[in-house]
Amino acid sequence: MEIRIENAYYKGGASRRGLEGFLGTETAKYEITAHGLSLLSFQSMTDRPADDMPVQRLISEAQMKHRFYRLYFEIFFKGEDFHRSALLGADTVPALDNLSGELTNGEEVCSQHSDACTVFPEPCSVSVEMKVVVNGKPQNVLWGSTLADVVKGQHHIEMKRLYAGWLTAVQVNADDPRELKLPLLPGDHLLLK
Repeated sequence: MEIRIENAYYKGGASRRGLEGFLGTETAKYEITAHGLSLLSFQSMTDRPADDMPVQRLISEAQMKHRFYRLYFEIFFKGEDFHRSALLGADTVPALDNLSGELTNGEEVCSQHSDACTVFPEPCSVSVEMKVVVNGKPQNVLWGSTLADVVKGQHHIEMKRLYAGWLTAVQVNADDPRELKLPLLPGDHLLLK
């Protein structure tokens, strides 16, 4: 699994919405490992305002060392008129569940100096990607993608999915639109003809 963060940068004083004052974006990709988040790559821009944090520093070093993560695409905090994405991190699943339950009081859980929560700036887009293998080549797809998102008109589909540690064949009828709604999972192998 990977997390992709794309942050938009604006001239000082601009509203940070729309195109007025827009300068460009920076992108960072992180791999989720057993030891936390590992920065895979980042694309920076040359004219980023000095007062704005680079995209690869939006997640603190302490936040990158957790074992488990949960991404909230939209959270509304008191006193703000917009939604933001937030990433929670903890070393155990019960601790992560506990943090999630405390999000009703998000200002405490996601304070500015929290090592368990990163709240992304308003003009920031955060997505979760996963790797699948299509015709023998690894391919990143967005979390929540379906067979139909990858197949795109192919009439023969062979699919294998990890089950109990083994790649196991999954029967798919390419002519049945209902079967093409099957959500993809990390590590799925597809052979398309």
